[in-house]
Amino acid sequence: MANREEPYSTTGGTAAKAPPVAKDAKLLMAECPEDRKLLKELVHKEDASKMMVVLASTTNQPAAEKPAAARAVMNPLLLAAASFGACEVFYFLFCREDAREPLPTMTARAFHAMLAGDASGADGRWPSTHQQALDEVEEGGAGAAVAVGHQSTRRLPPPDAPLLEGITVEGDTALHVVATHGNAANFLECAEIICNRARRLLLATNDKGDTALHCAARARRLEMASRLIALAKAREDHEVERGQAASFGKVLLRTENERNETALHDAVRAGDGDMVRRLMDEDPDLALFPVQGTSPLYLAISLRNGTIAEILHEKSNGNISYSGPHGQNALHAAVLLRHTAVLELLLKWNSNLTKQGDENGSTPVHFAASFPLWHRKFHWRHPWIIRVSHSLSMLLNTGEVDPFYQSDKNGMFPVHIAVAVGAELTVVFLLDKFPNSAGLRDAKGRTFLHVAVEKQNLAVVRFACRTTSLQWILNMQDKDGNTALHLAIQANHLRLFCALLGNPQVNLDLTNHSGHTPLDLSRSMLPRGMKYTANTEELIYLTLKQVGSEHYHDRWDHIEEIYSRRVVSKEDLAEELDRMQESTQTLGIGSVLIVTVTFGAMFALPGGYRADDHPYGGTPTFSRRYAFHAFMMANTLAFICSSIATIGLMYSGSSMVNLRTRQYNFGISAFLMTNSVTSLTIAFALVAYMVLAPVDHKTAVVIRVLSPLVVIYINIDSWIKLAVIEQSLGSRMGLRSTPPRVIRMMLCNILFQFWSFIVIFSFSWIVYKRTATHL
Repeated sequence: MANREEPYSTTGGTAAKAPPVAKDAKLLMAECPEDRKLLKELVHKEDASKMMVVLASTTNQPAAEKPAAARAVMNPLLLAAASFGACEVFYFLFCREDAREPLPTMTARAFHAMLAGDASGADGRWPSTHQQALDEVEEGGAGAAVAVGHQSTRRLPPPDAPLLEGITVEGDTALHVVATHGNAANFLECAEIICNRARRLLLATNDKGDTALHCAARARRLEMASRLIALAKAREDHEVERGQAASFGKVLLRTENERNETALHDAVRAGDGDMVRRLMDEDPDLALFPVQGTSPLYLAISLRNGTIAEILHEKSNGNISYSGPHGQNALHAAVLLRHTAVLELLLKWNSNLTKQGDENGSTPVHFAASFPLWHRKFHWRHPWIIRVSHSLSMLLNTGEVDPFYQSDKNGMFPVHIAVAVGAELTVVFLLDKFPNSAGLRDAKGRTFLHVAVEKQNLAVVRFACRTTSLQWILNMQDKDGNTALHLAIQANHLRLFCALLGNPQVNLDLTNHSGHTPLDLSRSMLPRGMKYTANTEELIYLTLKQVGSEHYHDRWDHIEEIYSRRVVSKEDLAEELDRMQESTQTLGIGSVLIVTVTFGAMFALPGGYRADDHPYGGTPTFSRRYAFHAFMMANTLAFICSSIATIGLMYSGSSMVNLRTRQYNFGISAFLMTNSVTSLTIAFALVAYMVLAPVDHKTAVVIRVLSPLVVIYINIDSWIKLAVIEQSLGSRMGLRSTPPRVIRMMLCNILFQFWSFIVIFSFSWIVYKRTATHL
């Protein structure tokens, strides 16, 4: 036990300035258990208000954070010597410190000479050339002082502070620097010199909580790590002789940094198998630390290093931690990384890992079921698909069935997870092995079919609707009373709706807890005011009406009050006016352009005009051709339709016109705009054919074939939707039982889109025949 009146203490491997005390204050420090016991007895006898007690412990307790101004900076010459492994410089500096002589500021030339020289002898004195260089420096010789890294601008430790108390800006001691930079004999000697002088530095940590052993393991310095462990064991032997517990070596090996990682973690991260073996040989239980957090085994597997994982298991004799971050275990990592070789080993070592959930309750089976199905386009024998199926198969082959029926904290089972990520093949695999899992519900009461609809997984919905053994879940309701059909209508997804509608077992009249049948829900989603008949919500509502779906049992006037599409509020009125204004501006640009084009085409006819000396001078050259008559009619029809549409849009965009009239004019204008585009496309194809056919018939035919793509693009969306609806109705009711109104709706749609074709070509044929007969 020491009684010193010094402004610096040596606790935790760093120098800290003592706070101001009274003039008669005493600083007492106990460095061993016996001294601490005596010091405690002394505390009870003295007035504690006039005494400061510092207890130095050999355990790895984190030191309190000290202000930056109180931390002594490492001597630049000491830092350079530690970086180069210059034992001679260490001997010289410590001899000067022991002799209480001031430390020199050395020139670059003298420093390099010192690094290149040899130690003189046991007395620690330098050869004459080196001593002369130092004397030159002390006498103020010329030359710039050595600047080592970024430490040259920091202040040096006070003369009465121990030299090894200095640290770098990252909190590294001289032992950290030596352990990081070298593995040769000179570095090992430097480490021994430091430890012989201050053994406490073996457990000293930097600002990140790393010991020198952490640094050696991270830098793959096997010999350095072995020397540090040997020095720690030498201290153990010394403590055993003194009758104390020999735990210093294990404390060093098990010291955790701020990330709760031991030196073994750094060895695993560096991929150094030899280092891992060395550390595990010294402490076979080292792979059990930390008690909570990322274990070395989990880290090895997450880095895809199966060799180190086997080393850890072998050296620990199976007494190993499988824990990982966020409550996961090593099997989670192996499944997530699709590391099948390690997965097989883990299941062999500990099959109970399949039942362990992470902080969200997700087991490795949940992870295996969570692979997204981006590989669905590939063949079943594609290696990626085989790996995914193999992972689930290996988890299944353990004989543990419980994990496949184990839910996470949200109540989701593996089959729900597979559906949520779109893994259709995984869903098929799980339902084939565990058919009863089809009826498992999550915390919201959803089956896998509900999840498939919410995630808009069409493939899984079709699979469920086409599989006879799954028909018993088609009408199951969640906690809100919604069936899968309700959710499909809420999602406004036509294909999902039609996939469910096509199965006759799907009930169309079930109500949810809000009292809505599918038809009620569909009608509630129809927009108020202006509408577009090809919208999905419109088609779903009309289809449900045609197949006989009913509203909830209530008076029809009440139903009309609830679902009326007439504008009834000021908010709806303002929204409708804004929508009308924006739509009018958009269509107005297109209609004006078509009017301009068709008007100009009438005065620039293809083929030109006949000469004045011709009997029909001034008439079009192609006037006797059928294609010319068709062109004239198509151009005229396009001009008329677009002109009327322009006028109608003027009314619909005027604020002086009431809303009902504006809606009527807008509907007519939108219909005529579509037909004007169709007529203009026909006119373009006819002109190209007339001009090119005489000289390049093939090009003319290609143009005629490609031109209808414009018309197809305008109508393709509604055609596809009608085709999907027709297919689902055929599956549900049979082609012969398709409601007549549905057929009429489809025929009317085709007639509205192609009436201009009928008018153009039929009228042109009549005119052409009459003209030919007259001539």
